Amino acid sequence: MNPRFPLVSGGILKGEAMLRIVEPRLRIHEVPLENVQLVNSCVTVELDDESENRWRLRFVFATLRLTTMDCANATSIMAEMDGDICYPDGHDPDAWSRWVRFLLEKTDSPLVPQANANLREYDHDERDLHHYVMAVGDNLWEIVSEPVEITKIVKSEKE
Repeated sequence: MNPRFPLVSGGILKGEAMLRIVEPRLRIHEVPLENVQLVNSCVTVELDDESENRWRLRFVFATLRLTTMDCANATSIMAEMDGDICYPDGHDPDAWSRWVRFLLEKTDSPLVPQANANLREYDHDERDLHHYVMAVGDNLWEIVSEPVEITKIVKSEKE
């Protein structure tokens, strides 16, 4: 499992809510040139980071929502980023956009117990699910999945 690091010292907290950066080395490029493959209940996303290194994210999902940024209410999805916490760099209006350059995990998501309840209803065992949120290009991804597999693709794999 990848180490998890807080967005701000101690994470972004509001009550017990928290968003965490899943892989701090992966800062998603503004134009990530994403390639997406969806097979059964597995989605694989390849994308570029800010240094144009290629990464592969593989999710075995229970729930997947993909919304174009024109229709997304990212502020409500990441509601923990409000007030003074939203601008830790002296009320920098670009702070929020820097944070969404990461794959985030919403650790208090009500979607996780809901997905597990749905799985139990259909005779599946409860799974170790996590709620991930990421902005990739013009899309906002929300994925409730088993722990994400993150791989930095070496140059020989790209060719």
